[in-house]
Amino acid sequence: MLRKKRKHIAFIVGLGQIGASLGYDLMTSRMTAKVIGYDKSPAVCNIARRKRVISDIADSIAEGIASSDIIILATPIRETIKLLPLVCKTVTSGKIVIDVSGTKSEVFRKLKTLNCRAPYFSCHPIAGSEVSGIVGARKGLFKKATFVLVSHDGFDRSSLNTVTNLIKSIGALLLTLDAKTHDRVIALTSNLPYVIALSLAELTASQSKKMPEVWNLAGGGLRSAIRVAMSSPELTFDMLSTNRANVASSIDLMIEQLNYMQRLILEGDDLKLKRIISRANKVAAKVHNG
Repeated sequence: MLRKKRKHIAFIVGLGQIGASLGYDLMTSRMTAKVIGYDKSPAVCNIARRKRVISDIADSIAEGIASSDIIILATPIRETIKLLPLVCKTVTSGKIVIDVSGTKSEVFRKLKTLNCRAPYFSCHPIAGSEVSGIVGARKGLFKKATFVLVSHDGFDRSSLNTVTNLIKSIGALLLTLDAKTHDRVIALTSNLPYVIALSLAELTASQSKKMPEVWNLAGGGLRSAIRVAMSSPELTFDMLSTNRANVASSIDLMIEQLNYMQRLILEGDDLKLKRIISRANKVAAKVHNG
């Protein structure tokens, strides 16, 4: 088990928006003495060091693991799954491995086939924007943001304090969930909005062939509704393709809701329609205000 009071050396694999934002905050955390970074792009590594996102660059993942005691996998989901065999084979006891993947079931499916010699914690910070890459990173991104810690069969309680204190040190709010609950809920709150944005963007493009004026009349409502469609295509694909069943179920719920809305509008049931608009207004305020 890691000693509670000593400062740790963190190693972040993947310096995109989330990985780099973690680097920013861990560089000033009371718990870390050094933050080492690795990204498949040398240019990104150099930018990260210049911006003080990290203090040192690792030439390889193996080198970074050897030089640190907390390893954070902040790569896209499928890349994280591909890295797990290397990471689990390379880590030794006395270290901790953390991933920050947006979906969990496939990560754990792969993890169960491996013998990870270090305590493993799967987390998901509910933070970020459609601006992908290191250019989207910012200091304080996780302050007051929910940081999910996903429990699993191999949950190492002896290292739990280290991970929870690390999360709290960057100002995040800890929430513990099991993987099934996480993926079911995140399909509704995160994956489905992407599906809706992608579908609306597709619909806009296809209808513009018949109605070219679409582009002239595209205002704030459309821009707001399809904003997340500007996210990294790789990250969006990973999110949807690693949570297929839950996403499909959420789409079914959305179709039911759209059918109900269509019926109210066509039948002129204005009382129910106004109630929905009023409730939605309050829900939107709650989501935006936290």
